[in-house]
Amino acid sequence: MKASLCILGLLFAPVVHAETYIVPVDGVVESLFRTSWSAFLHITNPHDTAVRVHVDAVFPRAPQPRCVVTPDFDLPGHSTTLLIGSSFCEDYFNTLEAFQFTTSESVIPVLDVRWSDAFKTNLQSVPVANSWLPANRAIAVTRIQNAGGTRTNLLLVNPNATPLEVRYRKLFDPMAGEYLVVVPPQTLLLQPILGSEFACPEVFIPEIPVDVTCGLSVRANQTFYVGASVIANETNDAIFRPPSVLPE
Repeated sequence: MKASLCILGLLFAPVVHAETYIVPVDGVVESLFRTSWSAFLHITNPHDTAVRVHVDAVFPRAPQPRCVVTPDFDLPGHSTTLLIGSSFCEDYFNTLEAFQFTTSESVIPVLDVRWSDAFKTNLQSVPVANSWLPANRAIAVTRIQNAGGTRTNLLLVNPNATPLEVRYRKLFDPMAGEYLVVVPPQTLLLQPILGSEFACPEVFIPEIPVDVTCGLSVRANQTFYVGASVIANETNDAIFRPPSVLPE
């Protein structure tokens, strides 16, 4: 009898998820001006045996479309699959979202972001995080630009069930003015940064120290994610700036 109970317990035991991954941005957006922006996640299983993949939650850009998390699936050993977060949402071709997934063993995630028009394509990789950023800690986003023909959008993700309060100011300047952004629950928000004080020199010369701070210090009252997209106004070329947790 005890043996039978043990077998039943194994059959119905929940899948143990060993690794967590935060995909900060995903989706497909197309415009009337023949431009498109897209982000796609490829997952590679380096193991000999299959890995169970579980999508925990999807955080769409507000206003929220209807998004449904798909069932778990097994990724065979030594194989790669494409996991598209926007496929969870109703409006596939006009959706930006973040999502979290967990796996039974470690995998290799590669997030590619592409912007293209009729003349060129810009491709870059964006880091996939293993955890949310901590609450009430200073987070740095460096090498941003908000002047000289360049603008910056903050990428904010709130995975919580209540509104997220995010405050940012110039990095390493406690006397600088502070800006507040409120992110709705369980959503992604693109927020243009305000203030011309957020600017970097166009060129750094290694032999000459530059006494200028060109970054953000960001804090939030709950766990969250923040990054920045620095965009050239004339060409719309963009580069992603990831976050770093500052020492306490």
